[in-house]
Amino acid sequence: MESATSPILKLKIDLTCYCFLLFVFALFIIEIKPIYFPYIFAVSASVEILLSSEEIVQTLFKTERRW
Repeated sequence: MESATSPILKLKIDLTCYCFLLFVFALFIIEIKPIYFPYIFAVSASVEILLSSEEIVQTLFKTERRW
């Protein structure tokens, strides 16, 4: 059971890192105005909440096909 959750945990960590890097890219490269910071924080927080739900990740990346 431990080996079954390891890839999911690694996937969540990778996706969280990518979202953080995208956030940093948006702040420093595109130079977003400070008035948009709360919206960006809200979007990144909601993405993190979605990624923390193991059930959603398992549903999205399910390998079984039901006919």
